[in-house]
Amino acid sequence: MCRHQVFISSQIKPDTLQDERAEVRKVIKKFPHFRPWDWEENGRAGMDTPMEQCLEEVCRSRALVLIVSRTLTDHTRMEYEQAVSIGISRFIFFKQNRQQGASLEFRRSLSEAGSRSWREFKNLAELKTRVFGSLQKHCYETELAFQPTIGTKANIGEVEV
Repeated sequence: MCRHQVFISSQIKPDTLQDERAEVRKVIKKFPHFRPWDWEENGRAGMDTPMEQCLEEVCRSRALVLIVSRTLTDHTRMEYEQAVSIGISRFIFFKQNRQQGASLEFRRSLSEAGSRSWREFKNLAELKTRVFGSLQKHCYETELAFQPTIGTKANIGEVEV
């Protein structure tokens, strides 16, 4: 079975969104057609800079999951722009009431453009449900066989994770 890579993007500063990134990784692993790529588990030392490596991995991905809290770093923005430029699916999750500066401007620009690729979340449970629902919908829309490795409830997005 072909497993499509899903790139996890966010600020990666210590103690910033680490729990969120770990939970998103777990959700992605529940789909037989997806495998997560994130710096924590897949980054490697080598000739490329970490940013070059991340941009290469975005290009190898079928989708990008972007988690945004207070800060949208230049590197995270570059990963998003790379995803836009190659036309892969993008799922953006904003931590509720946390945006400021560049992250607030980014959110406003998505809203003004009428983008439907973003959602808010208030806690880890809600983030997991939203990511699961987005990936589930992506499977249906792209005709991937949907068979998560967990039990689901009748409503899309309500997941026992």
